[in-house]
Amino acid sequence: MTDSRIPDDLRRFILTSIDSVPHMEALLLFHRSQKVEWSVSDAAQKLFIPESLTADLLNRLSEAGFLAAELEGNRSVFRYAPVSASHAEIVDRLAKLYSKELIAVTQLIHSKAGTRIQQFADAFKLKKE
Repeated sequence: MTDSRIPDDLRRFILTSIDSVPHMEALLLFHRSQKVEWSVSDAAQKLFIPESLTADLLNRLSEAGFLAAELEGNRSVFRYAPVSASHAEIVDRLAKLYSKELIAVTQLIHSKAGTRIQQFADAFKLKKE
């Protein structure tokens, strides 16, 4: 069953590009604070997640073309810097959708985990030959 409150292109983006609610929250944190450079530590504090998870999320968002990473002294800092207008536009739309349809969006993200768990479990089912 699909939720008609989530447009198809945003649904595809969430399903293919957002791994978890903290992943999305990190992206939206940077979207809201476009002029701010965040260290891993500062972002972790704001997101209420461990620094190791935050570092992984920020590196993946950087690799995906949503953040720019720079070395400042002995630490990395990140800032919102979408590589294309389409990257910026999809995040703008995701932010608006999430502010209105928080439950629908988070349920879609959580449904991915259920699908992966079921696929893993199905791999161990005995099949008739």
